[in-house]
Amino acid sequence: MSYEVETYKYDTRRLMVVDWSSVAYQNIFSIGSGRNAGKYGVLTQEDELRLWRNKMVVSMYEFIQAFNPLNIIIAVDGESWRKSYVKQYYNDNAIVYYDDHAMYTEADNYGYKIMKCGETYIVERVETKKFSIFRNLKHCFLGQLPADKNALIWNLYEKESRPIIHSYKGKRKFSMWDVVTPKDVWRKHKDEFAFTISKFFRSIPIRVSGAEGDDVIYNSVQALKNEYQSIVIVTRDSDMLQIDVPNLKIYDHLNDNFMTCTSPSEYLATKILRGDSSDNIQGMSIDDPKNPGFPKSKQIGEKGAKTLLESGENVYEKAKREGWLKQYTRNADLIDLSHTPESIKEKIAELCIFSPNSPDDINGMSSLGITQKVIDLCINLRSRGFYSFLPSDCASSVNISFENERKQQEAHIENIKDAMTSPISAPSIDDIVSHMSPENDMIRDFKKIDVFPDPLGEVPF
Repeated sequence: MSYEVETYKYDTRRLMVVDWSSVAYQNIFSIGSGRNAGKYGVLTQEDELRLWRNKMVVSMYEFIQAFNPLNIIIAVDGESWRKSYVKQYYNDNAIVYYDDHAMYTEADNYGYKIMKCGETYIVERVETKKFSIFRNLKHCFLGQLPADKNALIWNLYEKESRPIIHSYKGKRKFSMWDVVTPKDVWRKHKDEFAFTISKFFRSIPIRVSGAEGDDVIYNSVQALKNEYQSIVIVTRDSDMLQIDVPNLKIYDHLNDNFMTCTSPSEYLATKILRGDSSDNIQGMSIDDPKNPGFPKSKQIGEKGAKTLLESGENVYEKAKREGWLKQYTRNADLIDLSHTPESIKEKIAELCIFSPNSPDDINGMSSLGITQKVIDLCINLRSRGFYSFLPSDCASSVNISFENERKQQEAHIENIKDAMTSPISAPSIDDIVSHMSPENDMIRDFKKIDVFPDPLGEVPF
C-alpha cells in the first residue's frame, strides 16, 4: 500500500463498497493464462478459476487490512438498463439511407456505406463532408427497418472493432481475452463467487436486475452516507469521481492510491459533453459552421467541453438552440449516476440493510479451493479484531483494543513525515527504535518495514 493509503485515518464506523467486477478483472488479467500458463501452472479451466478465487480472497484481505471497515457492500453487475436505453435512442434517431446499390447509415457524426459481397457485407466509413452523397436518397429511421435488416445493421462493425451504430459498451466485443476460461463462463463464475465468499467477510453482495455495479455503488453510498464516519469505494472506475460526499474516499486498487476530484459537478458536466469512450458513449456532435447542415468531423472533446463550461453559457439552452439537446439528454441519462431509474434506486436502497449477524467460519473457505496460507492471513486479522471477521455488534468492545496500535501508528506517521521533509538530518529507523521503550511489542516489527502494511500496524494481536 502507498504512503497516502497507509496514513488514511482510522474510523470506528467505516463502510467499504467494493466494485467486484473491477477487482475481478484485474485479478483474472494478472494471471494471463494464455501467456503465463507455465508460470502459474495453469493448465485447465479449473486451475485458473481456483487461482483466481485465491487472488480475490487475498484482495479482500488486503482491503480489509487497509481500511478495517465495519460493514462491506460488494457491488455485483446485473444486465445494464443502459443497453436497452441506447438501443432505443439510436432506433429512434439514427437514419438509414438506401438505393439499389447500397445502404448508408448516419448516427451522430458517423456515416457508413454498406455493400453486400456474396454472403458478407463490406463497411466503409463516409467522411462528414461527403454526407451529401446519400442525404437525398430514400431513408427511414433505424427502428423502422424490418427486424432482420435492423439486426444486421446493429451487428456490423468497422474493421471488427467499432460498431457502426454506437451500442453501449459495443467496442468491448472484440477486446483481448487472454484467458483459458471462456469469458461467459468466467463472468458467471465471478458473480456467483461474490455471493459465496461474502458470508466469510460479513458483507452484503448486491445485484439488482438492470443495474450495473456503478449503479449499486452510487446509490448504496447515497443511501448510507449519513450513517458512517467515512466511506471507501474500492474501484478503478473514474466515474465514481462524480459522487459529491464529504466523508468519501475512492481507492484505485490498480494504481494503489486515492483518486481525487476538486469539483465532482464540473467533472460530471465535462464528461456528459465529451462522452465516455470506454462505454462507447459519444461526445456531442455539433454542426460545422463552415459546412452548414453537416456535422463537424470531430465531436466535442475534453478541451472543447472545458472551454464551453468556462464560458459560463447555459449548456442546456445552447444544446436546445443548436439542435443537439437529444444527445445531451442521452449522455446525461447514461453518465450521471443520479439518473438511475427510480425502480432500481429503490431496490438497491432496500438491500442496503445490515442485520445483526456473524461471519462464517474462515476455515470453511477451504471447500472453495482457498489455500491454507490465504486462510491463515484472514485468521490473523480475526485474531487482531478486524471487524469484518467478527460479529456485527463487536465494534464498541473491540475499538479499545486498537487504541495502542492507533497511537503507535500516529507516531510512526509523524516520523515518516519528518524524514520526508528533512531527509539529511532525520534519524534513522535504528535511532528511532533505540529511543523507544523495550517493552513496546511493536519494536520487533517496526524495523522490518519501510511503510506500514495497514493502518493499525503490523502486530499480531
